[in-house]
Amino acid sequence: MEIVGERNVHLGPRFDYARVVMDVEPSKEFEIVSAVEVGNAARFGYDEATVDHIMEKFIFGLLDEILTNEPGPIMRVRVTLKAADIDPIDSSADAFFEAGQDAGRKLRVALGYAKMR
Repeated sequence: MEIVGERNVHLGPRFDYARVVMDVEPSKEFEIVSAVEVGNAARFGYDEATVDHIMEKFIFGLLDEILTNEPGPIMRVRVTLKAADIDPIDSSADAFFEAGQDAGRKLRVALGYAKMR
């Protein structure tokens, strides 16, 4: 299944924006694979190390949601990060953490672990 983790919140004079598309499929063990390329982010001055840091924050947010909530962790899935939308002004590492949590909540709802808040 495809899940989109998003954060688009107005914070004072700017927005806090992040968007990541991921595929989730059954697996014998927990695995996260990043297939996100620097692509368009390079034209905004983001290098590969910066994109990697932003994607790590997304993964930390995702893990925070799917491994630490009741009734228990979601362990037998393979998550493939397919695409990330990075805005040169409004995106931040914290926004990607929040987007990861959003994706984790959506995954828990899709698998019947929780109700959407």
